[in-house]
Amino acid sequence: MANQSFDLKFLCNLARLPLPDSIAGEQKLLTGLQQTLDFFQIVDAVETANVEPLFQPILPESGAERIDELVKGLDREAALANTPETDGQHFLVPQVLK
Repeated sequence: MANQSFDLKFLCNLARLPLPDSIAGEQKLLTGLQQTLDFFQIVDAVETANVEPLFQPILPESGAERIDELVKGLDREAALANTPETDGQHFLVPQVLK
């Protein structure tokens, strides 16, 4: 694959990765990214037009075809028992959207 120009700051932000603090760190990250993209290009080149899909039957012992049964769920007190923060009625979580 031809060398591409990547906006490293954008990619690190998108992937929630810390931005490298040195030129060598940036180069290492860009090299790894380029190697990953080169690998995917190799995988993409594999001819699969005449390849039959794999068949994987669901076996009865797997439980995937079990009959749905109504079961009693947790009451509110039990559900909130192990949460780090609660107001007594709801789970409290950090805000993720502005």
